[in-house]
Amino acid sequence: MILYGSETWTLKKKERDLLATAQRKMMRWMLGVTLLDRRRNSWLYEKLKLREVRSEAVKRKWLFAKIIARGEDTWAKKIVEWRPWAKTREVGRPKPRWRDDLRAVLGERWATVARTDKHLFKYYMI
Repeated sequence: MILYGSETWTLKKKERDLLATAQRKMMRWMLGVTLLDRRRNSWLYEKLKLREVRSEAVKRKWLFAKIIARGEDTWAKKIVEWRPWAKTREVGRPKPRWRDDLRAVLGERWATVARTDKHLFKYYMI
């Protein structure tokens, strides 16, 4: 439930950390443990046998990127590639886009890599 639609999110480090904090808070609530009980996070994950939300969100995004790269003319691809019509950009650092972290790892031709090289693309899904 916490990852609903996470394939399309543009997460910064602060937001990834907030997701992890929320997950651990929910895990403590499920186990009936408080912060005052001083249980380690590893103990929480062992007890509930859950994966970390941050890595799962990244994995879902990379899998969605692979689907986008394979699709020819889908709505999802149009939305990902859409650029606003504004002719002048806002002052300051540009806002992160959905594909920026894909480009940072795989380069400008991330879609080609996603379509052709299964092993390399899978390797980067942390």
